[in-house]
Amino acid sequence: MNACDLSRLAWTQQAQLPDLCIRDTVGDPLLQNAVADRCMATCRQAGVADEDARVIGEALAGYLYGWCGRDADLDARVSHAQAALNLGAGGSGEPVMPQRPTGTVLPVGAIARMVAAALGMDHEAR
Repeated sequence: MNACDLSRLAWTQQAQLPDLCIRDTVGDPLLQNAVADRCMATCRQAGVADEDARVIGEALAGYLYGWCGRDADLDARVSHAQAALNLGAGGSGEPVMPQRPTGTVLPVGAIARMVAAALGMDHEAR
């Protein structure tokens, strides 16, 4: 995946999100699962491998809605992707206890950074 594809995928992922506001509370777990599923389907349509698509979908939806993912085997990768997402959104702190930029809108650049991290792309591709 090149930088142009990465950007296009990030924009498409952002379009799957019904609300871009970063909150400090948990949201509806059923909505989180639905958003994760839409994000995974979008990734697969873009040619992303199944496991990578699951990491991206669970990381993005879990970051916004606050519930853990549905696949414990992917928790470490999802946490890594969420740390990249948080930094791209303007947050700080460690991946375990991040300081989220609550009350702000999740920028597409943060999604691109998270996708690049999930896919193991180098810094120049971000």
